[in-house]
Formats: sequence, structure tokens, C-alpha cells
Amino acid sequence: PPASNIADIGETSDDVDDSVVAQVTDDVIYDDSVYLMGRAVPRRPVVSVDDDRINPGLGPRLRSHTIQPMERRLWPSVLAGRNAVLVADDEYCYLTPLLSRLLDMGYRPPGGGPVALLLVPFQPAGCSLMKLVESYRLSFANRSPIRSCFIYGGGGEERMDSLLLNGVEILIATPPALLRALDKRVTDLARCSFLTVHGADIIFEVFLKEFHRIKDSFYSSSLRNKPRQTLSLSSKWTLAVDNFACFLQWMSLRPIVAIATRSEAAIYGGVKHIVHAAVDRDRQLRELLDGEMGVSSYVVVATGSDSATQHVRRFLRECCAHDAVAVYSTLPRDYIEEYEVDWRRREKPS
Repeated sequence: PPASNIADIGETSDDVDDSVVAQVTDDVIYDDSVYLMGRAVPRRPVVSVDDDRINPGLGPRLRSHTIQPMERRLWPSVLAGRNAVLVADDEYCYLTPLLSRLLDMGYRPPGGGPVALLLVPFQPAGCSLMKLVESYRLSFANRSPIRSCFIYGGGGEERMDSLLLNGVEILIATPPALLRALDKRVTDLARCSFLTVHGADIIFEVFLKEFHRIKDSFYSSSLRNKPRQTLSLSSKWTLAVDNFACFLQWMSLRPIVAIATRSEAAIYGGVKHIVHAAVDRDRQLRELLDGEMGVSSYVVVATGSDSATQHVRRFLRECCAHDAVAVYSTLPRDYIEEYEVDWRRREKPS
């Protein structure tokens, strides 16, 4: 993860045990470049909008939606009330099951604070999210009215005071704007059951102090028997996001980690990255393979073209005495299958 001077999402560094990260990854599911890690991850994916776990009120809105791999695997966990730390660029992966749970809760009398709080870092992200929420809300307005509101700095917050006093089910807010509303007591988090941090990597960098106050208010609510669910969505896995996952684990909230790209999964898994800039690529490759990397290891060399692949194979065999297998687009399929069998038969180094 990139270097950061951010403190742990827990109040002090002593709050998080070094062993908790390993506990997050008891189960691992890999499906179509989507990684899900956590304890007791639900195995049955959602393959249709008619799934009995999704509230039927969402049916009209989801008819034209194609379920993506992340949504297929993650929706069951969110619908089951699991906390999750997500690395993806897809609001649907948490918003659809969140709204389904809101509908399942049934009628709520007007007044009081929000049931679902969606934190966003800046106005553009909030406007986009608000449009998406409104598109859902309009599709099932006759079944169960869910009121929503978006507050942000410079957005005429005073005009939203009456709406907040009357009560909304979904509140989208930037952290500073939410704290101002809480200080004015036009809203509170007494009945808030869902905390979603949208753009968590930015919020934890820019609004960490504000988030601490919001988090404390959410977890110290007087209604301790209410269900609570915490979700975070970020575009990349950073040290601050990792700390937040550790904090949830430390709180015994059993978070699920869901990552939509292999590169971010490699960062999460602690894969060592070494960057070399060399004029003589053949020489640099030879030094890498003759060094620690090439000792009792399987090494994959990725090239940009078929000709480059064949050149690397010749170079490794003639100049470096390394056993090499080259696979490229014009290679006959029979050879590819033969190489695959040979690769799998080799004894894996410890």
C-alpha cells in the first residue's frame, strides 16, 4: 500500500491487533476477476433480479440492468447484513441490496434522522449518487416512499433544514456538511442503521477527523438494539482503507473484503512490486533471473507482441540457460494445451 501519514481508523494504533488482517481472509472466492475474502462468505450468487433475497419492489428498476460479476457475488453478503470493504467503481454493488433492505424494514413514521447515511467526499460524487437513488425511489414510490436528501457545502444547506427535520430515510452528505447539520440538531443518527462511505480512500485522506466524529456518533447511538451495517467503497486499496478493514475486524464486525481488479488484489495481498527502468532490457531481465527472483521460482514474463515473446524465449535459452516456454497468439492450440499440462505437472517450489 502507498505510504501515508494517516492514523489508524481506530482511535490509536493500539486499537488494532496485528493478527486481525489474517483473520479477514478465512474464505476466498474468486469469480471472473472478482475476489471476495472473509469469514463465512455466502456462496450462492445472485443470478437474476427475481432472486427471492431481493425485495420485489426493486423489480421494475432492475429489469433493464445487467448484473455484473461483483454484484452477483457481493449482493448476497450485503443482503445478509454483512459489513463490507469494497474496491470497485460500481455503486450498484452496494446500493441495490441496501435499498432492498430498506424496503424489507417496512413503514417508518416520519421524523427523526436518516436510516441510511451515505458519505461522499465532494459534490460531483454526491450528485451522481443522488440521481441514482432518485431513479430507484421513483420506481417504487407507490409501494414504500423512501425520502432522500443531499447536503453539501455551498449547496444551500439551510434550505434542507426543514426536510431534515421532517425526516428522510436516505441522507447523502459530505462529512463537513453532515457535522454542521448534527451541530444545528436538524438531524441525528439515532435511528441510522446503515453507514456507507462512498469514496472511502478520499474521505479517509481528506476528512479523517470528521469521519471519526461521525463514526463515534453512529456506533454510540442510544438505540443499541437497532441493526447496524457498515460499507465502504473505494477505487483503490490504500493504507487507510486497510486500517478501516482492521478496525471493523477489531470491532468483531466480520467484514467481507471485495476487490474487483487483480492489481488492487495484489496490493491487498502484499505482492512485492519492483519497478526497473533500463535501456538494455535483455541485460536487466538476465540480472533479475540470475538473482533472487530466478532461484527456485516460477517467473512469468509478459511482452507486448508475438515477436517480442519469441525473442525473449530465444534469449533465455541461448544466453541464460533458463528453461522457457513461450505462448503467443499465433501458436497452435495443441502446443498451448501441451505447455499447460507440462506447466501444471512441474513440482511447485516451497
